[in-house]
Amino acid sequence: MTRRWFYVVALLAGWRGEVIAQQQFGDFTYGVNGDTVAILDYPEPAKGNIVILATIDGKLVTSIGNNAFAYCALLTGITIPDSVTKISDNAFNQFTGLTTFTVGEGNPNYSVVDGILFNKDQSKLLQYPAGKAGGYSIPSHVTGIGSNAFYFSAGLASVTFSNSVTSIGPRAFANCNGLTSVTIPNSVTNIGQSAFANCAGLTSVKIGNGVNSIGNWAFIECNKLTSVHFDGNAPKAGAGMFTGADIKELKLHIYEGSTGFELPPWDVHAKNSIKHPAK
Repeated sequence: MTRRWFYVVALLAGWRGEVIAQQQFGDFTYGVNGDTVAILDYPEPAKGNIVILATIDGKLVTSIGNNAFAYCALLTGITIPDSVTKISDNAFNQFTGLTTFTVGEGNPNYSVVDGILFNKDQSKLLQYPAGKAGGYSIPSHVTGIGSNAFYFSAGLASVTFSNSVTSIGPRAFANCNGLTSVTIPNSVTNIGQSAFANCAGLTSVKIGNGVNSIGNWAFIECNKLTSVHFDGNAPKAGAGMFTGADIKELKLHIYEGSTGFELPPWDVHAKNSIKHPAK
């Protein structure tokens, strides 16, 4: 509990301006606000599958808080009731054993396909179970990849983006050590902060011509990264984008006539750029 104390206090302090005492129901730590309940914590050593109840002590369970199931490495499945309408972006932080989500068809805000958590209309991929292994192709109905969506999915061997995806959220693929290459399609316009941070196996990235912004530390500590291929002009870029990569080995592949790579922060890396004939 101590590792998550800060997050629990922060959630309670910001919940309609009230500080509400924690309570216990079985293994669940929860907070009460009026007639509703937020799940705040679950014991890290827990194993197997768990089912979140729709009510606790007669009150409706409506939310799952920050880091509520963080570090629960031995849990493999979680069932979310129809009553839950709010799930924090990092509710399942480092939930590395998880292989499947289950959500009732009556849930107004969330849905599940092949064990993967989406918003109701499946336009946004919210959480990929970090214990799933192998490759994954993002469906054509998805336009956004949520914050922390694939966070710590160490078994993710590859990801294929559909041309419907327009945004990649902060930390979306951070610590996905099984990824070796990524191709970001032209449809994507922004890559969030730390989106691919600490991807230890990543060696090459191809960035489509629609990307106009890349957040701070997007590829930080991708120590094996040696090739970044740009189909368009230099995007607006945040700080520390390639920190941790070998600056002598990292090559930018750009097309003749592309612009912006002579300006900071790209100019540091442009010295090692390889120019290709314009398309």
